Parts: sequence; structure tokens; C-alpha cells
Amino acid sequence: MHQDGKFVHLTPNSWSFTDSTRPYKLNIQNDFEQLVFKIPRSMITYGSSYVTANSASFMDNHTGLGKIIRNFVNSISDEIEQIDVYTRKHLSSTLTQLLNDFFNAKFIKNNQTVMTNQMMLFMIKLYIEENIIDSNMSVSNIARTFNLSRRQLYNVFATEALTINNYIKDLRISKSKNDLDNAYLRKLTIAEIAYKNGYNDAGTFVKAFKQKYGLPPGHYRKTIFSEDLINQLCIA
Repeated sequence: MHQDGKFVHLTPNSWSFTDSTRPYKLNIQNDFEQLVFKIPRSMITYGSSYVTANSASFMDNHTGLGKIIRNFVNSISDEIEQIDVYTRKHLSSTLTQLLNDFFNAKFIKNNQTVMTNQMMLFMIKLYIEENIIDSNMSVSNIARTFNLSRRQLYNVFATEALTINNYIKDLRISKSKNDLDNAYLRKLTIAEIAYKNGYNDAGTFVKAFKQKYGLPPGHYRKTIFSEDLINQLCIA
């Protein structure tokens, strides 16, 4: 494979890192099958500039994390049609994090690259999502986790549309709505969904949900599911 004046020699089952927004060439003489996994640039923690700098790079997938990712991607590719849309979202999130861990180890830690604001922002957002169940999560706790002052943490979010506090609130309410939309979670009570997403009590969740979406979560759930749909899911 050739991109940006660099070459990488691919053998069966080997992988390479490519910037798909710009031209690249594959020079393969025989018939072949190619598995491509695309990830948006905005979801790569080490920043867009490193995407260009590390194009046409070989990814070691025979040991360690690279091997885990290879097996994970191959399994998803083989079974994706059998997986429901809700599980696909979780698999996608998991795979994105694994790839970012791999990229960080290969392209940043080995080169002792200084962490950019974009990288820090992504890592903080990921931390918030992974710990959203913690009702005690606060700006001070997050700042300590990343060895930042509160002012530095606010500065990381300065370019975002939401402040960090509003980002946490918005994430909690949107994840709760996703749970309400999920027919497979229909047996969970409104209170269970509230606690699952970091609310101290169901009343606070109901008030926040009604303020954002115009109706209580219980009423909202009833409007999006019909008995016919539930019966189809049970039969499936």
C-alpha cells in the first residue's frame, strides 16, 4: 500500500493505517479480500495532525492489543447481521476505545508526544461516559483524575458548545432516553433507568426529562412502543 510517498508491505491477515480522505494505492497482483474499518477523525484521540503524519503505517496485529483488536473486528464482521442495533452501538464504542489505546501506544507514547487539548477533551468525555452511573461525579473529581485545576478543565471545554457541567447533564438525559427507546430494556422501571444513568432519585430524572422532551419518561415510553412491536420482539 502506498500513501504520501510511504509504502507498507501487507501480507495475508496484516493491517495498515490509512488516511481515507486522501488518495492511496493498493498494488496487489492476485485476487484478494479486504476488510476496512473506518473511524471518524473526530473520534481519534491523538488529533487530526497525527492522522496525516502516520498514514501508510503497519499495525502489528499478531501480539498483544493488536491481536485482540484483529480477532474482535473479524468476529464482528462475521456476526454483525445477527446483532441488534443496540448491541452494535456498544460494540462500536468498545472497538473505538481499543483502537485509540492502540494508536496512542504506537503513535504517541513511543514518540513522547505532548498531549493536545483535543486529545484531553476526548479522554475526559470518554471518562465521563464510562462513569456516568456515578451520581457523585463532579468537576472537582474529574479535574483530580486528570491532574488538572478546575480552571484548566473549564479551558479544555472552552471550544465546546456545552460547559462540562451541561455536558454531563445532557449526556445523562440522552443516555436515559436511549434506554427508554430500547425495547429490550422495557422491563426496567423509570427509577432503575434513572439510577443507571447517575441520577440520585427518580424525581430529579422525571423533572429533567420532561423539561427537555416535553413529557414524563413513563408517558414517553408508552408513546414509542405498541403492543404489536413488543410481541414481535418477544417472538423474535
